[in-house]
Amino acid sequence: RLPGKNPDEINRYSEEQNTLLALENGLTLPHIIFDVESGIKISEYFDIYTYNEKDFESTELRKNAFEILNKLHSSEIIFLDNFSPYRVFESLADASNGIEENALNVGKEIIEKLNNIGLEQKPCHQDLYSGNFVIYEDKTYLIDWEYSSQGDPYFDLADLFWQNEFEKKNGLKNLALSEIGLIDSDQKEKFFITRTFFVNKQLTLFFNFLQNASLNFAQNFRECSFNLAGSESVEKSKCAKIFAYI
Repeated sequence: RLPGKNPDEINRYSEEQNTLLALENGLTLPHIIFDVESGIKISEYFDIYTYNEKDFESTELRKNAFEILNKLHSSEIIFLDNFSPYRVFESLADASNGIEENALNVGKEIIEKLNNIGLEQKPCHQDLYSGNFVIYEDKTYLIDWEYSSQGDPYFDLADLFWQNEFEKKNGLKNLALSEIGLIDSDQKEKFFITRTFFVNKQLTLFFNFLQNASLNFAQNFRECSFNLAGSESVEKSKCAKIFAYI
C-alpha cells in the first residue's frame, strides 16, 4: 500500500499496533512490513475475493460480514486512540462559513444526544466500505485498519450502511437491522441518530454544491436531523430532498 497525503491526520503508529491486535484475534491478514513514517505497507500475495457493494444483497455474504464485525466489537481488544469521526469533522468544518457552522452545530447536537443515550467504548474499524471485507480460504476478514480506534459499534454500523448504500436497496436496510439485532425502538433510535451524523458530516464536503442549492438546506436539515424512521412530525418530502442532495 502506498498511502496518500494522510488528510485525516491518521496516526500510523496506532494503525500498525491496532492491525497487529486485529491479526492476533484472527480478524485480518498478516503483513510483512509496515513503515510508520511513510505509511507504506507490504504483505505477501493472498488469493482473496474482495467484496463489492452488491455483495451485501447476498444473505450469506452479509451474514459473514456481520459476524466478523460482531467478533471485533465483542472482543477484549483495546485499540490505541487513532481516529475520532467527530474530532476530524470538527477540524474540517469552517465555522466562519454559515452552512458549515450550521453543520458543526448540528453535529454537536447529535453527539450530545448520543452521549445522553449512552456511548460505549469498543474496538471499531471505522472504514467499512465494501472493499475492506475480503474472503480468503472461505473465511471473511477485515483489512485496512488506518481509521481503527475505540468507539461505539453503532458508528461502525452506521458507517457500513452509509458507505454501502443499504437505504437505496429495496428492503435491505430493515432486513439488515433485524439481522444484526437492532429491533427495539431504543436501538433503532440510537442507530438512526448515529446514521444522521454521517449525513451531516457531508455538508463540509459538498459546501460548494450546496451554496447553489435552491432550498434552505441548513434549516431543513436541522428539522430532519432527529427524524427517526419516518416520524409523522417531520415532512417526509422535505427530508427526502435533504438526503437526495447528500
